[in-house]
Amino acid sequence: MKPSPDPALPLVILHLEDSPFDAEIIRLRLARVVAGLQLDWATNREEFEALLRQKPYGLILADYELPGFNAPAALDCVNALCPGTPFICVSGAIDDSGLVELLKQGATDYVRKDRLDRLPLAIQRAIEEANQRRARLAAEAALRDSKQLYQSLVDNLPQCVFRKDTAGRLTFGNQRYCEAAGQPLEQLLGKTDADLYPSDLAAKYRADDLQVMDSGKLLDTVEDHPASDGANRTVQILKSPLRDANDKIIGVQGIFWDITARKQMEEALRQQQLFANAILDSLPGIFYLYSYPELRLELWNKNHETQLGFKPAEMKGRSIMDWHLPEMRESVRKAVESAMGTGFNLAEACLLAKDGRRIPFLLTGVRFEARDKLYLIGVGFDITESKKAEAALKDSLHEKEALLKEVHHRVKNNLQVISSLLRLQAGKIEHPLAKEALQDMKRRIHSLALLHETLYHSDNLARVNLALYLKSLCQQLFRSLAAPPANIRLVLELAPTQTVMDQAIPCGLLVNELVSNSLKHAFPDGRDGEVRVELEPVSAGTQLRLRVADNGVGLPKDFDLAKTHSLGLQLVSDLAIQLRGQLTIGPGPGTSFELSFSTGVTPNATE
Repeated sequence: MKPSPDPALPLVILHLEDSPFDAEIIRLRLARVVAGLQLDWATNREEFEALLRQKPYGLILADYELPGFNAPAALDCVNALCPGTPFICVSGAIDDSGLVELLKQGATDYVRKDRLDRLPLAIQRAIEEANQRRARLAAEAALRDSKQLYQSLVDNLPQCVFRKDTAGRLTFGNQRYCEAAGQPLEQLLGKTDADLYPSDLAAKYRADDLQVMDSGKLLDTVEDHPASDGANRTVQILKSPLRDANDKIIGVQGIFWDITARKQMEEALRQQQLFANAILDSLPGIFYLYSYPELRLELWNKNHETQLGFKPAEMKGRSIMDWHLPEMRESVRKAVESAMGTGFNLAEACLLAKDGRRIPFLLTGVRFEARDKLYLIGVGFDITESKKAEAALKDSLHEKEALLKEVHHRVKNNLQVISSLLRLQAGKIEHPLAKEALQDMKRRIHSLALLHETLYHSDNLARVNLALYLKSLCQQLFRSLAAPPANIRLVLELAPTQTVMDQAIPCGLLVNELVSNSLKHAFPDGRDGEVRVELEPVSAGTQLRLRVADNGVGLPKDFDLAKTHSLGLQLVSDLAIQLRGQLTIGPGPGTSFELSFSTGVTPNATE
């Protein structure tokens, strides 16, 4: 009869066999009856000992006689390396004396190779016996350990443990109890509470004992108790009925421990909690603590209740989303995730009061972790008045910006009037030099008017778009001076640059003079040519480079800017100094003026 596979059978078997044919026959036989069989094969001592050291096996199968090795030697290895492992000898021939000696040595069973049909049953029986032996040994060890553990536990408990009979006589006390009583156990046994404590306290203890024995229920109480040093201690006492094997109450057993320090700590914590609550309630804004990721309100201050109109019972457990309109909840979720991700977030939001009002708050969110739990904490301040003040300030600022734009517009108009007067005056003057001087002055005034026009149309009155301003200025100069315009090309390479008005004015005047000079003198007799104006930031944006160049006839060989009598070029030199810049004149052919100056530096108008 073939036994059915037993779930307790080993899944890993080590087989010692030098014959591959016999080993395969046994493996096939076992594979039919043992589910999930894992079988390792060793052919000599070295392989056998190496496998025993590598992993635990549930069963050992061994041929009796191998070259240079045999079953008794293999069993010695098993007993040394993995004692208690079932060992079955599977061999073709063995005498009775050898079998007896092998069984005495600790082998579990023996199966002849011509009776392999017995092998599954022998394996099952060996495993069952091994399991029973291990269970029995484990139970015996557990019982011994339990007794030792109980004795050690009771004697080393920090609490006092005692037992009394129905008459109130002490029958047991652990080491801590004896220390608390100030006497060894031999002197305490048989004594009653009346022998150990004041009469009033002894009477109370006896009344408690009788109550426990009469009711059969546990008594849990806290009371004062005199210590052996005479000091009063606060103790917690648990008393329960002591029963025999027939469930008859034969006394009282109990345990008590000193909780004086705990009571003192609880009082200190209560005081600290009152102090912390006072601090939170004194905050001018609202305070909140939400669990994460639930985002349920766990802690808040009084202001949170009063400013939003809720009662304490209505606050606990509220979701953070309950304070916001549905369309704002996605932005609230993002703000929360930002705070939990970076550790801090600051945002403005309107919270819904109980009466439906939307109150603007400035809210902080801080990631907080305590006892492996995450929280979102923060404070919020009602910014209703700040919002009103901000709105009033914006209105005032808009009014001032409108007024300033109007000033720029009127200045531009006045400069255009002056320019028109100069044009009319120039029309009545016959002398060519005087006429040209008036025309030059008119263009300079026009460059200033153009700047005020640029600011009038700008969204930022504090900064000037220098590239846009210079572009308009150069294009107007070309329209008025280039003759014929088609012969001279204007090339502008102006990087977008913002600067203050005090820098834009001298830049515009300087470009006006240099471009005018190029158009008037660089291309005589209708020559073709090119005027180039470049503006770019340099030195990581801390400086600007302004370059005006042409490919015309160039400057005289003996030209010296410091000795020139030209008002325009003298003005160029003065404007470069006013901008605190470095002006250089490039070599020919043509003419090139290059000015480098710092950005954001207010020019010195006195220079």
